[in-house]
Amino acid sequence: MGFFELAFCPQDDYTTIRQIGKGAFGTAHIVQHKVTGERFVLKRVRLARQTARERQSSVKELLLLSNLRHRNVLEFKGCWVEGGCNLCMLVELCESGDLFTQLRLRVSACVRELCMCAWWVELLSALAYLHRSNIAHRDLKTANILITGDGCLKLADFGLSTVLEQESNRMTNTMVGTPNYMSPCVLQEKPYGTPNDIWGLGCVLFELSALKPAYQAFNMAGLIKKVTSGPAPPVPPCYSDHWRNLVRAMLTKEPDMRPSASELLDLDWLQVCVFMYVYVCMGVWV
Repeated sequence: MGFFELAFCPQDDYTTIRQIGKGAFGTAHIVQHKVTGERFVLKRVRLARQTARERQSSVKELLLLSNLRHRNVLEFKGCWVEGGCNLCMLVELCESGDLFTQLRLRVSACVRELCMCAWWVELLSALAYLHRSNIAHRDLKTANILITGDGCLKLADFGLSTVLEQESNRMTNTMVGTPNYMSPCVLQEKPYGTPNDIWGLGCVLFELSALKPAYQAFNMAGLIKKVTSGPAPPVPPCYSDHWRNLVRAMLTKEPDMRPSASELLDLDWLQVCVFMYVYVCMGVWV
């Protein structure tokens, strides 16, 4: 699907409810369709204020999202250009916000392991789907995981994502992402591929378990040292050996030693949650 083949959604069809986000280059509003009453999020990006690289990132996110169809990937609804310089993108509304905010509200109470297993299958299924499509997300973190009103998790923010080359050795070497979630390869400016996303999701898994980031430091030099040569952070003892071993495997420093998303979905002890996930999806296999 090309840029001009995307679903066109006239702005006049929607009523603005309220603003939910504002940045240097745009805004996000909850809008409601005037006929159906359905609510969405309208992201408006001011292309004129962006550099060429930033505009490329905005358009890349739009094109990637428009071609993705998965229960746990934020759903693209349509787009249009407003006033010749504002790129408007309509996506589904996730009423419960993002995972980062929800975790901060917990303060000290551990998330139940069974609940996390169910979440984990959702995220692994979405990541396996992306990797089968040769897409690396490259910015997996709790703030980029949204939650719908009925508790379904959605991977979002594909502005840093990339399509890997159609070769056996699919790698990229651009240093992008959020520092606390960057893998050793990214921080050392080495080529990396889909195992980089496994590391990022491993950091998310640790944060779900410990309610704090896996790696923290006062400066970038200290963070690089911790990530590249420090020990793996310990998962709280309230979780099972299976869970702690899962975190350890995903945060293995050697990328070739990390399991893939598909391999993680095949873990024996996770199959009850996988079965429940498939049942909820009404026969759509992960």
